Amino acid sequence: MQKTLVKAMQLLEFMTTGKQRYGVSELAEELKLYKSNIHEILSTFEELGYVAQDPESKKYSLTMKILELAHSIRSHIGLLEVLGVMLQKVSDDLGELSYFGTLYGHNLMYMCGAFPRTDLTAKPVVGLVAPLYCTSMGKVLLAYSGDELLNQVVEGGLKPFTQNTITDGAKLREEIQKAKGCGYACNNMEYEYGKSSVAVPVFAASGKLIGALNVSGPAPRFTQESITKFVDRMRLTATQIQSSYGSLS
Repeated sequence: MQKTLVKAMQLLEFMTTGKQRYGVSELAEELKLYKSNIHEILSTFEELGYVAQDPESKKYSLTMKILELAHSIRSHIGLLEVLGVMLQKVSDDLGELSYFGTLYGHNLMYMCGAFPRTDLTAKPVVGLVAPLYCTSMGKVLLAYSGDELLNQVVEGGLKPFTQNTITDGAKLREEIQKAKGCGYACNNMEYEYGKSSVAVPVFAASGKLIGALNVSGPAPRFTQESITKFVDRMRLTATQIQSSYGSLS
């Protein structure tokens, strides 16, 4: 699977340079691949709308969908730059770690993070993947992503990471319903011992779920009073992110 993906990306990169149209034999020779491999990859790209075949020459060319993809990537990079500034302000104001994460299949991916300037022990987690069911951001994403995803996560098994991890499907469903009702979700040492967090959803102006924002730190500091304070501050930032997302997308 991985080798096929590498070949596909090599082909796509090659087609972005030089000529407008490429034949199967030419691509096979340049990329040192069998024609059958090239046919398979091009068929997939054609089905997805990234390449089109000229009916007369039978050669392939990239479509405008590549430009749409490039625009999307630029938008996400711009958003992450803005997020970094916003999260740093959250961490400085609250004195805790803050993160922004998005759905990544049946998991959570950390896209951006910040920590108080006085905290020299925090480790970067950007790009790391974590379960949805035992993280605060993951629970929020589950709460606003529909029953199908929640069902798939439950059916996939709820592995315990600590003694606090929710491993019962019915209890997890109750937890997710609670998160949707109050608009935030908590993680009480369910993924790592000694660490708790609270998260809120982040939406685009259209109502589309963009991701989640959380504050994380030592469990003893996450009292109900502090959680209320954290949620209020994060909701303010979530609104700011919504505005930035609209201008960058």
